[in-house]
Amino acid sequence: MNYSLLQKGLPPLIIKGENKIEYINILANENVEQFCQFSSEVLQREAERLESFMNMERNEIKDVELKGPIVKEDMERS
Repeated sequence: MNYSLLQKGLPPLIIKGENKIEYINILANENVEQFCQFSSEVLQREAERLESFMNMERNEIKDVELKGPIVKEDMERS
C-alpha cells in the first residue's frame, strides 16, 4: 500500500502500535469508507507533524541568517 501512495506522490501511511488493531479490523472487514476515514486522519496527523518539523527547520535557518556568516575570526575565538 505504501508503495502505491509513494507512486502517487503521497506520504506513506504509518500505523502506530496504538492504532494497529483498529487498522487490522478495518482491513479484515473490507470497509472502504471506514478505511478512508482512518487513513485521512492518519495522513492529517502526519502532515501536521511534517509542518511542525518544517517550521522548526525554518526557524533554525533564520537564527543562522541573523547571526551572519561565520568568518575566520569567529572560528579562532572558539
